[in-house]
Amino acid sequence: MTPYEQLKQKFILPNAYDDWTEYREFLTDLILQYSPGSESIAIIGAGRCDDIDLRRICAAFPSVTLIDIDAGSMMEAAAGLSVDERKNVCLKELSLTGISEQDPADICDNLLFSVREFGRNITAEAYTNILLQTIDEIEQHRIMPDELSVQIGHHDLILCSGVCSQLFSLLSYFIRSLTASVSEAIGINMTDIQYLVDERFRKINDLFVPDIVSAIRTAANRYAIFGNEYSENSPVEGVQQCIAALRESGNVQKEIPARWNFNPPGKIAYDMIVQVCGGS
Repeated sequence: MTPYEQLKQKFILPNAYDDWTEYREFLTDLILQYSPGSESIAIIGAGRCDDIDLRRICAAFPSVTLIDIDAGSMMEAAAGLSVDERKNVCLKELSLTGISEQDPADICDNLLFSVREFGRNITAEAYTNILLQTIDEIEQHRIMPDELSVQIGHHDLILCSGVCSQLFSLLSYFIRSLTASVSEAIGINMTDIQYLVDERFRKINDLFVPDIVSAIRTAANRYAIFGNEYSENSPVEGVQQCIAALRESGNVQKEIPARWNFNPPGKIAYDMIVQVCGGS
């Protein structure tokens, strides 16, 4: 198991389905409010579908498409359905950023290899160059909105909830942890370096997220529903760009607050804002 895969395991919540009951009911009820007249729905970032009631969704829509970069998680979600329910469900493996499931693991491995080559002789300047070059390469994967909307495909209703905050979060977390380790090993304060890295990820979100929002809105025939973790005092990267892009589009019909009891044992809960937009 690679260091990145080990990191991913730490973020898996084994009791998510039980812990998210209240939020799942809220989100599913909201989707069903907009289901009349809709034949198809796409759930972007579907994963294991812990935050929606897939059975109720399948009962309301003749065509259900689950979209995620992690095919294995979607297969787990579909495995919980009956044979008849699964007939209406299509699984589509797709990255909104153009970065594959394997790419972050390779990026992390390459970062570790580069740092280990220098060993304790690595300088702050050399380490900074390694990081910034790595992050710059992420931009090369960017998918233009028109192309991404084609890959998503047209659906009457599209849900994208809890996704934009996760686009680069694990990779950013890995780099933050690596920077702390390097700082401790060579005895140099790297606060300024981490600031540079955070700024680069912010710019990447500024570049990628509005394109993703535009692509999803274009692919939605009737409605696009976006759910994001909302905090005015400490905005979350990816989230603030998504909320802003939707508001600037002038296409938001309704904004609904919600509470997501994300990790009760860890006492982590999110105030959510759900934005309902008209389709293309």
